[in-house]
Amino acid sequence: SFQVRKATKNSTISNIRARSLNPHDFGYLINEAKKCETEPPFLIILISTTHKEFDARQAIRETWGDETTFPDVRVVTLFLLGRSTDAVLNQMLEQESQIFHDIVVEDFIDSYHNLTLKTLMGMRWVATFCAKAQYVLKTDSDIFVNMDNLIYKLLKPVTKPRRRYFTGYVINGGPIRDMRSKWYMPRDVYPDSKYPPFCSGTGYVFSGDVAE
Repeated sequence: SFQVRKATKNSTISNIRARSLNPHDFGYLINEAKKCETEPPFLIILISTTHKEFDARQAIRETWGDETTFPDVRVVTLFLLGRSTDAVLNQMLEQESQIFHDIVVEDFIDSYHNLTLKTLMGMRWVATFCAKAQYVLKTDSDIFVNMDNLIYKLLKPVTKPRRRYFTGYVINGGPIRDMRSKWYMPRDVYPDSKYPPFCSGTGYVFSGDVAE
């Protein structure tokens, strides 16, 4: 289940917007800029994926990511990728995009260490092309989401949040210093012993205005 955590006084939206810590200025190689032109969606699903995961994308399209499942609620599903070093994979992805029109690619190398760039590109896409979306779900292609439960929770939230809303499984932890670990964090990149509280990347939901 999701947990909600209020922002501290030192981490308000206005403070965060005061300056850009990490400018994200990669160009789009594949885009779906007109996805929200007709009607702002209730929910945008942003899914991090890789070029070789076609089967996973197709499974999502046919199950929980199907945009037509909820006729009374508009849902938009998008897969987020960077650029592959394999030209054949890039070409195959372009063909897939022409069929399904649910893929966004930016001009950075698609790699595990660039996963944060996919999150930023997703937020930038929402802020640029779909700013009136009510909610955004960010997750990965190896996750199954109970959409019935999620839509119900968002339509009938206890506190009726609409703006500056961010919810997920809150983690309190610190950087891993073991160089053998997949999640190794060098001290020169992040010197502190603790991270601020953060939501698990498995899946989290935020209101559309947070993407700004």
